[in-house]
Amino acid sequence: MNATTYSFDVADASGNLADGICRENFSLATGLPGTGTPRFMPYWFKDRGEDGNFMAGAGGVISSANDMAIWLQTLLLWGKHPQTGEVIIPEEVLRTVASGVTVADSGLEGIPSAQAVLSPSVYGGGQLASSYRGHYVIEHGGGVNGAHSIVARLPFDNIGVAVLTNDDDIGPIIREIIKYRLIDEALGLEPYDWDSIIKNVSGLAVPTDNSSRPTNASDPSIDFTSLAGTYNNPGYGNFTFCLVSLEPTESCRELVANASTLLPGAINPTVPTLLAKADAVFAEYVALTHSDGNKFDFATMYSFSTNNSEQPFWAKVLTVSDFVAEFAATDNGIGMAMNGGFWGAGAGDPTGDSLEERAEVWFRQVVPST
Repeated sequence: MNATTYSFDVADASGNLADGICRENFSLATGLPGTGTPRFMPYWFKDRGEDGNFMAGAGGVISSANDMAIWLQTLLLWGKHPQTGEVIIPEEVLRTVASGVTVADSGLEGIPSAQAVLSPSVYGGGQLASSYRGHYVIEHGGGVNGAHSIVARLPFDNIGVAVLTNDDDIGPIIREIIKYRLIDEALGLEPYDWDSIIKNVSGLAVPTDNSSRPTNASDPSIDFTSLAGTYNNPGYGNFTFCLVSLEPTESCRELVANASTLLPGAINPTVPTLLAKADAVFAEYVALTHSDGNKFDFATMYSFSTNNSEQPFWAKVLTVSDFVAEFAATDNGIGMAMNGGFWGAGAGDPTGDSLEERAEVWFRQVVPST
């Protein structure tokens, strides 16, 4: 456990690559660590390629506790090798990437108990900088399916903390709780109650239903069957949405027939749902579940093998409550707007008279479902 690589092949061959853990039917209704059937989550990106593939710089480092300790020592020495003193990274580079350019949203704004010990965060060239209980902190998190981490350093206190977890469901939560607990310990401070703060800001105190569908939901202005089809956006490519129904169209028959097996329990048969197979790293399927009128809730789904003949597959569902798909009939046919921060631009919402003008991303139906 003392190696680092960008290559799945190299890590897998070592026999030391940790598997991700996830839970089928995961629920936080009873608090941490949550409930559900534990499931193995395979490594998120197995495409073969040279060491240093396209995700090497963002979510692609496969490392270990020993190597992360050496990395933290190097950062605390402003780029010098901790044993030889050789300059590995020029100091000015490390200072530049940690120099704030924009104010960042920590997700803790408006919580007095958190703001009492945190300053605003500023984001530079790949590093976040802030102060915690009067101490300067430089950090950044990482997260892919089945692996979550945080690497933080307090350069003026000579303290470094790295937290690595293979828990896909609660990893983003526990890494923060553990990080702050270790920093408090290293600084000799009374531990702050980050457990309660992060549980509340993560929505753990009150379980929520991700569905926005009201009990008296109205149908869209366009028939559900007409909404099915292939949609295109020049940047995102094509998505072919099929209406999950008892009588699918010819082109959708195979996808719909296999949905209950490959995605067990993921699709509510009582709510109209449009399902598409996605050729993307972070989504195997995209599901649009009817909310109200022309609006649909957005979710990505993954199908994983269980190695159990009684239930050969299980489904991982990822929802983003703010993402909304909305359909409209235009002079150029049917279109679909994606809004709610979908584009990740960090800018204001688009404005305009038409839905297309107000869309962060606009998909045009290019082929109706047949």
